[in-house]
Order: sequence, then C-alpha cells, then structure tokens
Amino acid sequence: MQKREKKTIPERVEDEVVAYICDLCGKESRRGGCWVKDPNVNEPTVQIEQGYVYPEDSQVRIRRYHLCPECFETRLEPWLKEQGATPTEDSFGDE
Repeated sequence: MQKREKKTIPERVEDEVVAYICDLCGKESRRGGCWVKDPNVNEPTVQIEQGYVYPEDSQVRIRRYHLCPECFETRLEPWLKEQGATPTEDSFGDE
C-alpha cells in the first residue's frame, strides 16, 4: 500500500548558454552559439582541463577562452605559429 499526498513543485530556472562573446574583440555570436548564419560547426575555443576522474571521485577544473572565427584565424593562430606551435587537425564527415 502507498500513502500519497499532493505536493507542489516550484518551477525551476535553468541556466543555458544563449550566445558566446569573443574574449578578444567582444563580438557576440548568434543565439545558440553559432558564429555564422548557417548552422556550421564553427565554435573556436581554447581550453585546458586539469584534474582527475575516477569512478568514485572526480575533480576537474576547466579554463576556456571563447574566440570568434576571425580572431582565432587572424590573431591567435598566427601568434601560435610564430611560437613554433603546429596544430593537431581532425575532421569528420564527408569532405
């Protein structure tokens, strides 16, 4: 047998990302995080994840910089190449 009571659950407020702002030039992406009109995958970020992940415990700190495609290609990437960095490139889907 179950004893039941009615209870009111208040609405919850969700925090969602609606846009990105370039950390270098301040340009704001379109709603939903897309930098261009068509829904291409075009979300340049630079991030570092530090910490550990185990089944019984996890602690990870993520620092992330959001950049518009223009700043990534015209400011960050040339600077990285000047420092001697070579990108690791991956692709997926039909080319």
